[in-house]
Amino acid sequence: MSRALPPRATKRVFKLFDYSSMNIKLKPVITGSTEKLIILITILAFLISPAGPIKGQDLGNLKKKDQVKVTGSLNAGFNTYNASGGGSNMTPFQWTLGGNVNINLYGINLPFSVLVTSQNKNFNTPFSRFGVSPYYKWAKVHLGWRSLNFNPYTLGGQQMLGAGVELTPGKFNFGFMYGRLSHAVTDVSIFNNLNNTVPVYNRNGYAFKLGYGDEKANISFSFLNGNDKLNSANLQIKQQTNATAASNQAFGVHGQVKFLKHLTFKTDAGISIYTRDIEADSLQPSDAIRNNFLIKMGIAPHVNFSTRLSRALNSSLTYSDPKGFSIALQFLHVDPEYKSMGAFYMQTDVEQYTLAPSFRFWNNKAFFTGSFGVQKNNLFKQNTSSSMRTIGMANLMLNPSQNFGIGIQYSNYGISQQVLSQYQSPTPGTPNFYDSIRISQVSQSISISPHYNIINDRQSQVFSLHAALQNLKDNNDLNKGQGDYTSMNANFNHDWQFLNSNIGINQNLTYINTKTALNKIGAAGYTATISKVLTLESKQTDAKGNKKSTRVTLNATGNYFMNLLDGDVSGNSIGAGIGAEFQFARRHKINLNIGWLQNTDKLGGSLKRNEFITGFRYGYTF
Repeated sequence: MSRALPPRATKRVFKLFDYSSMNIKLKPVITGSTEKLIILITILAFLISPAGPIKGQDLGNLKKKDQVKVTGSLNAGFNTYNASGGGSNMTPFQWTLGGNVNINLYGINLPFSVLVTSQNKNFNTPFSRFGVSPYYKWAKVHLGWRSLNFNPYTLGGQQMLGAGVELTPGKFNFGFMYGRLSHAVTDVSIFNNLNNTVPVYNRNGYAFKLGYGDEKANISFSFLNGNDKLNSANLQIKQQTNATAASNQAFGVHGQVKFLKHLTFKTDAGISIYTRDIEADSLQPSDAIRNNFLIKMGIAPHVNFSTRLSRALNSSLTYSDPKGFSIALQFLHVDPEYKSMGAFYMQTDVEQYTLAPSFRFWNNKAFFTGSFGVQKNNLFKQNTSSSMRTIGMANLMLNPSQNFGIGIQYSNYGISQQVLSQYQSPTPGTPNFYDSIRISQVSQSISISPHYNIINDRQSQVFSLHAALQNLKDNNDLNKGQGDYTSMNANFNHDWQFLNSNIGINQNLTYINTKTALNKIGAAGYTATISKVLTLESKQTDAKGNKKSTRVTLNATGNYFMNLLDGDVSGNSIGAGIGAEFQFARRHKINLNIGWLQNTDKLGGSLKRNEFITGFRYGYTF
């Protein structure tokens, strides 16, 4: 596959404006008869919708919808930038033109978009990825790029270019999907520029699910089969990365049952047979793998010396009552290197026990949630270190009145690690010794978030504060104190709205202070914004006889921040800006912005840098 790379975007953050360079989506070049057939069916069926979470079209309601509806927006604008007191990597003038059009056919969306900038005059590909899931009653069809969830340990959200079906008649449910899990990148320059994070082989697969039950009790079985295509890799990339073609068969079970009114048991389990190299030496695998019932059934055709069998289990037992009290006991176990070609990254080599209570009290004015557990790794004792973690958190929400509330959160995470390095004695016949290095760390954090509201017919005021303290303590005797740090941050916000005059004032105070074994660093700042909304009526009227009006929003912002190093001011920045937004004739909008920012670096000899930014935007919706 050969595709053009998007240029690296250059972004600069300023308090009043957001400038982003063009983001070009990569358009995959589809090859292969299967993919062409899928795309042809999808286009001929006029069932194109954006890829992402499954949003089906109900074919039973086609007659109730408008036949054709076109909506969208057009926009144009420019930015200017000027700096003194130092060089700049930003261009002094940039312009943009863009638009979005959505064509709705019988409730089915066909989106198009285009964006042209002075830095990159290219069009966005309207359908870099597309797919559809039309359904009628209990039958749903999937075409194109789809993301299905059969089981977190088999097919759990991985996008697939293909075709599938889901049937849910009564308490039965059945699902099937077949297609391409990933498309190999065969262009060497693209592969190198993407830091070798893209697939080397074409990966195809299929998955199915069969289940029965309802919300009170249900069970389902799922299976995934995925394989890399050997001749799909670029030879140079294959030699450069030593990548091997893999094969995977994963079997999963999901179950849930509610019993004794208040108890719910839920479990997800998976077994994965993953062959890292289907061309590896055909030496016999271990007895544990060779004697597994799935392999004996013949569902893994490439079992060899590189084959690994892994297990995963996530189960919970929860008690809950109508009064708002619940407590859950959870057990999680995932073998090292558990992999499924149909699932995204998951934490492996972990075993965890967690107890999580939650309850309401004080006439539902208070709510508490918490959890405590232990977590360990190195389950098969294959690594030179083993870690044991304690996991605990508590969250309390108090709302004694409609005007006042406060949240308090506390967490405590501890880790103890033992690293074993083998020492070989030079004396023959002497047993090996192990030198033990222990690591012990405790991380604690506490935060408090009160808020107070004043609301009446004339004004609305909201006072809110968020303050947090985080501490890491290194209890290792060899490095005691070297890894310690304490971080404190506080943010106070006051939002004041005058309802009759449409005037708003917002103030924000920020303070951050971090102490390490080497130094103290921090920052403090203040930001204020005032806005005013005006409505200007016109003598002209619209088609319904209503007077046309223009809505104008004016705003002004000022801010000051200073950087601190070991208690002294190391630098500061001050900024100001004004802006205006004009909304007229319902569909037209104009934005104007002017901003100034000055940065001073006292550590570099009190160097000052001034930046001036202006912006203009026009938008039209239809």
